[in-house]
Amino acid sequence: RTKTGHMLKNQSFYPQVPGNKWNNPTFAGVNTWKEFHGPRMRADAEMMERLDQFDGDHEEWEAKKCFVNTTRVQTLDRFYNRKHERSQQETSSSWAPHIRAKREVHSSHETFDSTFGEKPSKELKKVFTETVLKGDRDAIRNIASRMQNEETWKQVYKQMEQERRSDL
Repeated sequence: RTKTGHMLKNQSFYPQVPGNKWNNPTFAGVNTWKEFHGPRMRADAEMMERLDQFDGDHEEWEAKKCFVNTTRVQTLDRFYNRKHERSQQETSSSWAPHIRAKREVHSSHETFDSTFGEKPSKELKKVFTETVLKGDRDAIRNIASRMQNEETWKQVYKQMEQERRSDL
C-alpha cells in the first residue's frame, strides 16, 4: 500500500496457489483481517450456539404469541357473533327454536330417512333437484329389476332340481 492507503497490485496480489481469498491478508482491508480472524468472540462456537438457541427460542415464542392472539381474536369474534345472533332472535317475533333431530334422541332413529327431518324443506329442495330424483328413480328401478331377475333364476333352479330329483 502507498502512504495514502491505495493498494498496489504486485506479485503477492496475484498468488500462484489458488485458495480461499478470506485467508489471504492481501485482499483484506485495514480492519477486515483483524475483525474476521482476530477476536475470540467472533469464533467462539459455544456463544454462537447459545445465540442460535436464543434466536430459535425467540422465534418459537413469537409463533406461540401469534397463535394465542389469533385464537383469542377468533374466540372473541365468535362470542360476539353469538351474542348478536341471540339479540336478533330475541327481538324477532316469529323465532322458534330449531327442531332437534330424532337421532339425537335415540339411536334407533339413525336411518337414512330420519336425516330429512333435520333440514328445512326449502334446503332439501335445493339438494333434491329433478335430475337427482330422476337418477335415484332409475337406480332403484335397475336394482329392483336385477333383484327380481335373481329371484326368478333361483326359483327356476329350485324347480329344475325338484324335477331332476323326481325323475330319479
